[in-house]
Amino acid sequence: MSNLANVLRPTLDWAYRRPRVFPLGIDLAAWLAGLAIGAILKLVLSVGSVGFELFVLGVGAMILQTGFGWFAGVYRHRWRVSSFDEISALSV
Repeated sequence: MSNLANVLRPTLDWAYRRPRVFPLGIDLAAWLAGLAIGAILKLVLSVGSVGFELFVLGVGAMILQTGFGWFAGVYRHRWRVSSFDEISALSV
């Protein structure tokens, strides 16, 4: 287990030094992955038809996520990640 910890340590140190950027990046990557998987499944696994529309939808979702997250205070580092206060702010 210590070998895995040694491998992950540089990545985790980088993430902990950027408390505002890392959660936003993970959320945006989740949006892109979810939209891509949903589009491919909707189009019956036809990867060739997924193109510019998915790109535009992904950029729009990323802009909205960033705006709403900043407005709610999630990306301004107002609360600890996954704390009761952060969950209360997200529910609003």
